[in-house]
Amino acid sequence: MIKINLLPVRAAKKKETLRQQISIAAMSLVFVLIIIGYAHVSIGKRIADINGKIASTQEELTLTKAQIGEVSKFKEVKKVLEDKLGVIETLKKAKSGPVKMLDELSRVIPDKLWVDSFKEKGTDIGIDGVALSNETIAQFMTELEKSTNFKDIELIVTEQVEQKGMKLKKFSLTGRLEGVEPKKEEKAKK
Repeated sequence: MIKINLLPVRAAKKKETLRQQISIAAMSLVFVLIIIGYAHVSIGKRIADINGKIASTQEELTLTKAQIGEVSKFKEVKKVLEDKLGVIETLKKAKSGPVKMLDELSRVIPDKLWVDSFKEKGTDIGIDGVALSNETIAQFMTELEKSTNFKDIELIVTEQVEQKGMKLKKFSLTGRLEGVEPKKEEKAKK
């Protein structure tokens, strides 16, 4: 009978199976390494993107803080300017008040009457002067009362004096200014 030695075929088959298994393991290992490499690169890219966003957000935050500082400086400057404008407006009102009042006073002074002094303290006024007659003083008082700037005009004293050989009537009036605000320090005293 013929004997066939099957051992070398089995050994060859084993070698071939082992080679296939090693090839599959190597390819699996390469495939796993490729997946790990891709995941590493992908995660690294994400980390870089997030770090870039964090850096840009921090820059924006720094710029925003600087802008907030500038805005607060502008608010301070605005407040100072508004205060200055308020002072200027008050000065304008105070400037035009006396001009209007003196213009009104010069308009109502009758002939034959002279004002020697005009005193103003807050809204209270005092007028001293001389006139030729009591009727001229009465006319002056009436015109002052009709005026929009003067109210509550009262005669304090009238007396006869002689100046340069003429008999004149010396008078003192008091009253109140209307439509004129008292100055700040005078408001504080009241």
